[in-house]
Amino acid sequence: MIKRTKIKKISDKHKDIVRKYSKLRKEYLKKHPLCKIVLPGCTRLATEIHHSGKKYSEQLWLDTSLFISVCSSCHKKIEQSPSLAKELGIYNYKL
Repeated sequence: MIKRTKIKKISDKHKDIVRKYSKLRKEYLKKHPLCKIVLPGCTRLATEIHHSGKKYSEQLWLDTSLFISVCSSCHKKIEQSPSLAKELGIYNYKL
């Protein structure tokens, strides 16, 4: 009988990126505790990070100059409306 090996849910490389990102995220939110977007319904307390880049990359995830601290409500709105995010100037199209 052939022994089956489990496929990893997350690669070692990506696991390392996630570990680094988690540390950076925690430090960033501690230094920037207020939501920078402040749309209607904003809670003012930043609990999430919006990445102001066009697409996912390791650079995007680990570059704190692309981080924007946001509350959950504002983050949901800008993620659901790319035109709103563009209007607010929070996408960096040079990535």
